[in-house]
Parts: sequence; C-alpha cells; structure tokens
Amino acid sequence: MKPKFLYLLFLISFIACQSSDNIHQETTTSLNENIISTKKNDSLSIEKEEKKEETDPKEKSVFDYYDEVYEQTLAWNKAINEQNETDLEKVYATTIKAYGTSFSKSALVKDKMNWLSKHPNYHQKIGEQLFNVFFRKIPLNGKKTVIYGSTFTKITIENGVKKEYQAELLFKEENGKLKISIETDLTSILYIGNQTKGASLPNGKHYFAIDAFYDTRRDTMLAHDQVRVSSEITFEIKNGLVQDGMEYSINRYSGYTRGISSSIILDGQIENDKIYLETAYYSDRSDDGLEELKEKERDYTTIKVIDKNRIIILKPQKGETFPLTIGDYLYRYPKK
Repeated sequence: MKPKFLYLLFLISFIACQSSDNIHQETTTSLNENIISTKKNDSLSIEKEEKKEETDPKEKSVFDYYDEVYEQTLAWNKAINEQNETDLEKVYATTIKAYGTSFSKSALVKDKMNWLSKHPNYHQKIGEQLFNVFFRKIPLNGKKTVIYGSTFTKITIENGVKKEYQAELLFKEENGKLKISIETDLTSILYIGNQTKGASLPNGKHYFAIDAFYDTRRDTMLAHDQVRVSSEITFEIKNGLVQDGMEYSINRYSGYTRGISSSIILDGQIENDKIYLETAYYSDRSDDGLEELKEKERDYTTIKVIDKNRIIILKPQKGETFPLTIGDYLYRYPKK
C-alpha cells in the first residue's frame, strides 16, 4: 500500500513556460533569503513533536503558525483571481523576492495588477493533493533557524490552456503576522541552482541534511497532527574522488506510517561544482554486502555544491523510494 503521505516526500517538477511578463516568467530565486526566525517554543515542539506544554496564551504555537500559513496561501490565491489590489497588499511582506527578482511590496503589487489587466481570462487554483504546510530547521551562522512555508501545485488556466507548476511560498513575520517574503516555483529553484556559480569541497567526510515538520491535521490517514520528514546525505571525498560504501541518505517520518529509506554510494565522480553519484537502495534488514549491492540496479543522483555549507539536488534518484527530492537544498550539519 502506498500511503498518501509519500506525496510529502516527492516534489513533482512541472517544467513549462509561462508568460514573458515580469512576474510570470520563469526566473530565479534564493531559498536562503528572507527566512524568518520564530520563538523558542517552536524549537521545543520540533524536539518533542506533539507533547503538550503550557505556554503563554499570547505566544503563538506551531499550529497557530501553520494555520496562518494555510490561510495566507489561500488569501494570496483568492486575491490574484479576484485581481484585488488591496488584498494582495495585505499578504505580502514589505520586501519580496518573486521568481528571483526583488521588489518592494508596492512595486510587486503594481506589476501583478498590470499583468492581470492584460490577461483578463487568467485564473489559477491550488491543487488539493500536494498542498503542504511546513516549517524547516536550517542551520545558519551556527544557529538553527525556522522558516514557515507552503508548497502546492499551482494550476493555471487561461483561454482554455491549463498548466501546472510546483509552487512555494515562504513567510516572515511582520508586526506579529506572517507575510509572503518569497514567491517561487520548482522551475525557478532549479534554474538558479544551475546558474549559480558553485564551489568545490575539500577532502574529508561531509554531512548535509534538511529537517522539516509538516502539518498533517487535514490528512485523515495520519494519526499525528504534525509529521517530521528528514533527509540526509553523508559522503567522503579522498584525493578528489567520492569514496564508495558510504551511507547515502535516510528519510524518517512518524504518525500512521514510519519508514527509513536508505542507499549506499557505489561510485561517485566530481566535475567542478557538481557531484555525480551512483547508488543502490538497500534495507537495514538485508544481509547484502557492498559487493552484492553493486550487482543491483543503480540509481543516479546529481548534486551541485552551492558553497561549503549548502548543496542542491538537481537530479534525484529514480523510482518511488528515493529519499532526496529534486530542488531540495541541504545544509551542512556538524559531523555525525
């Protein structure tokens, strides 16, 4: 049985061309900008998941933030469909990065309204199946910072032509309310990942990871109100080569379903700022050794090194069990 929750693990890339106008063209964005810090009780909730704690009623809980992200995402979509300038201004932060271009709030809203006036038959909706609300933990400057956001399938319809994009909104808090600070999609994320000048990694072991919690209260298949999803990759570089036999990645999640999906590096090549891995899926319940795994069908993963603390997955493993998702940014963590 394939749990519905597996959709949380995979982002589907819908590569299509939009209008060449400013906001709807596929440009670039950086997920490492405009992230928000939240209060200490959020970090406690990360570690303790759903253990109830008494908190100041004036202080927002993780679920308050989840609700705000959900409502603001719907409000953003509604304002665009209704071409409501006032409501658009309410959902955006003072400064925004939209598809790689930085705007002030007034400039972005003006640009969107101008585009919409030229496309009176444009309509968009949010697909139900892949609408996820989350927060991620990201290590920045030695501290774990929390960002809230939503990912969803944005379905656009204009003059009978339907297109789909895997979209993402990230939020920051202004005057006690979450506002959209980044508006992007998977095409833009991959574009900037490919275009950004990368870096090389030195010899030694490297450990990168991403840690997130998803709001699952609307998912009847899951017992918990929020679910942790983590991906990690460990590899070693020696004399400019990726060593085989290293554990590749792990996903772990809890609730109605629990799972660990792992792979072993069988071969790896480094070309400038890109790392090409050949891997094989394995189970911790299997007795297969490295030589037996080398006889299995191989998967291929492409990683780009953005800088010493950040990598992006440009091409994930194939199949239904790959732990890493295309477009994921993973961040350097302390050695395991």
